[in-house]
Amino acid sequence: MSESVVAITGGTGFVGTHLVKRLVAEGHRVRLLVRSKAPDCQLSHRNEIELVHGDLNNLSALRKLTKGADTVIHLASKISAKNREEFDAVNVDGTRNLAATAKAAEVGQFIFISSLAAREAHLSAYAASKKQAEQELIKLTKFSEMPWVIVRPPAVYGPGDKATLPLLQALTQRFAVLPGRAEARFSLIYVDDLVDAISGLIGDEETLGQTIELDDGTPGGYDWPSLAKIAGEVRGQQVHTVFLPRTVASAAAGAMEFGAKIADKTPALARDKVHELYHINWVCQNTRLQTAGTWAPKTRFSEGFRKTVAWYRSEGWL
Repeated sequence: MSESVVAITGGTGFVGTHLVKRLVAEGHRVRLLVRSKAPDCQLSHRNEIELVHGDLNNLSALRKLTKGADTVIHLASKISAKNREEFDAVNVDGTRNLAATAKAAEVGQFIFISSLAAREAHLSAYAASKKQAEQELIKLTKFSEMPWVIVRPPAVYGPGDKATLPLLQALTQRFAVLPGRAEARFSLIYVDDLVDAISGLIGDEETLGQTIELDDGTPGGYDWPSLAKIAGEVRGQQVHTVFLPRTVASAAAGAMEFGAKIADKTPALARDKVHELYHINWVCQNTRLQTAGTWAPKTRFSEGFRKTVAWYRSEGWL
């Protein structure tokens, strides 16, 4: 394949780390925006990676990042914050800054990794910020020739992920105490499948100007009892689900918010997050890549759960 320059934000995060390794292996020239020294796992590819130090509000750094880039992949995101303003500073303002800089640099393609949460912007400050970021990108490129595609993944899991660790950890127990509703349904995607999809979008003209949702191909998604059944089959023991009442979860989140406000810290669980966790439908709907046959997920939850738990154990996380 011809060598292309791919500029990435969020390349040192969970999905980003996997993506960088894949793109380097495929022969792309990768350029990362980093706030600090990159992890050793990425520095092993140091000859193939160019580091640009800065953040999404550093316009000079963004100009260096996007100059001469064929594709920009925007992964960086703030997933927890003290308030809406903190979410917007990164997710909205940062996306606007990056898109404007990429547009000025005449980047050939802008791939924005958003979130399925953007579909339900009313649920939380995070969801609202992701939806607004999408709108900012579309508005900014409306009268320009910079092609874009928006990807809305559902919950992403796999080796290296800390966000889903508590939930997967619960599914390794005989009694899984879960924050959610038994009847709620949701989609999942294993990190390697998401990376496959993102890599495949580079240079794909058929998806330009589209908003795409991606999942693992399970029709209708999952519910918690079905996940518990799969986890039990993988582990060789029955897993019983116990659902935390929403009032209890909200009260706990409120207490955490109060304590975090006093300590001037970000709460471990916010009431906004409870709204997301207890939402009834997080099933992907617009799975255009699967329908078009240009990409197909390879990993269902049974295999992904087994691989992820094995990795957690090898790293001492479980």
